[in-house]
Formats: sequence, structure tokens, C-alpha cells
Amino acid sequence: MGIRTWLWSEDVATNAGIAVIQAALAAGNRGHDLSTVDVIQAPQRETRLAFILTADETPITAAAPGTVTVAGRDRAVQLPLVKGDGTPGFEDFRSVGGLRIPKGTTLSNLGNASGAGAEQHQIALFVDDPGFPGFPVAAGGKSKLAVTMATGALTTATISGFVDVTGRTNAYTNTIRPIPDSKNIRCVLKRIGGWNAAGYGTCCIRNPGQDANLVFPMVSTFPTYYDLGALFGVPGGGLAFTADEPLQIGSIGVGANACTFYMELGIDGLDVTDLS
Repeated sequence: MGIRTWLWSEDVATNAGIAVIQAALAAGNRGHDLSTVDVIQAPQRETRLAFILTADETPITAAAPGTVTVAGRDRAVQLPLVKGDGTPGFEDFRSVGGLRIPKGTTLSNLGNASGAGAEQHQIALFVDDPGFPGFPVAAGGKSKLAVTMATGALTTATISGFVDVTGRTNAYTNTIRPIPDSKNIRCVLKRIGGWNAAGYGTCCIRNPGQDANLVFPMVSTFPTYYDLGALFGVPGGGLAFTADEPLQIGSIGVGANACTFYMELGIDGLDVTDLS
């Protein structure tokens, strides 16, 4: 089994109360179909909800949580709230083995109430799927590289703008040279995040070989960072790849502007001083 993301993401007004968020158009395998633009259709195999991450463009100042409803389950799941400091909402179900999602069922939502009009809202379901091998994870490399890099131009309301994390598609913006194309260079993406402008609300990591996404909600105008090793059970490690088959990053938002992200990479098989 492996974890991938099912995503609701929309620039929509929920300030008058909890309201439906549209399912995102994903470049890559969503791992599910759509029953309607708002309703996710689960695959024809049982999956389990491992954890939920949420982001709203305006941190929620009152108790106004939304819900996720899984047809076939007795009760809706209450959404976690964004904290006042901009930390995304997080609810982890892995200690109880995850929440069962029946095969072929539908999932609907009412997003958290927040903001003062149309703003970015994301509900990211991290689903453990027996039909998916999962993103490889590993301990951190011997050397560490800290870089910043912009995505490509985005497509409105679509996970897009993918560039590889080695800096070969788009150059790193902090004067670090790109990581060479070599299967002998082993990399681990340990930490990722940034400071998205208003209207832009996620960081997406794509494994092009698996055609699958992990989407991390970000609270616009607040610094948001994810420790990938801690999140996926490899403290000090993260998502593993070789430099000849790199992971990619992209984003989603209201327009075509690129988003810039900070990344920490662990590297084996390369002297990182050669990149400075």
C-alpha cells in the first residue's frame, strides 16, 4: 500500500458558513474519479484515509469547522482548522489504522468557514491505497543542500507548472548549480515549503514515473513548511529518488504566476561543494 493525495481546492467564498469546495483538476493520477465536480469517486478497492491537511487563505478565528462525508460511514469527519499563526490544519488517523473508505464509494465535503469573500481553500486527503506502491522514502543523505526554485507558469485552478527538483528544468534561484543527471546520485527531499502569494495555496510533489501526486496545502501569505521525513515516518529522511529520475514540484492557484519554494535535499554520491 502507498499514500497519495485526493484534493479539493477552490477559490470560493466560505465566509458566510461552511460550503462545498470543488475537487481540483490534477495533472497526474488523482487516484480516483469524479462523481461530480464536487464529489470524489473512490476506486473499486477498499482504501484508508491516513491523514487530512487543510489550508484556508485566512486563518480561522472562530470554531467553524467543515466536514468530509464518506458514503457508507456512519459519521462525517470533522475537518481540522488552520491555526492563527498560519499552520495548516492536520488530523492523523494512522494510529488507528486509518479510516476505512469503502470501494467505489463517494466522498463529499463542506469546507471550513473563513475569510471575507472568494479565497483559496484546500482539503487534502492522504489516502493509503493498496493499488499504489507509494512514494519511496529513505533516510537523509550524507550531505545537505538547501535551494529555492520557481515552478513553471501555472494553469488556473489546475495542479500544474511542474519542474524537476534537481534545478535542471528551472535553475535554482539561490545560485546553486543543478544536480547532474546521474543514476548514481541518490537524493532525499527532506523539507519543502515557502510563502505563497494571495490566491495561491499548495505545493505539489509529483512522481512522474508513478504518475502520482502528494499535495501539501499552504496558507497564502503565511510561511508554510513541511518536514517530509517526520510526516512519512522516517525522521531525518524524506522522499527518495535518483538524480536521473527526479521528483517534480508544481502548484495551483487563481492565475498563471509561478510559485517559489524552498527545499532541503539530502544527497549521496556527490560532493555538494561542487554545486556552490
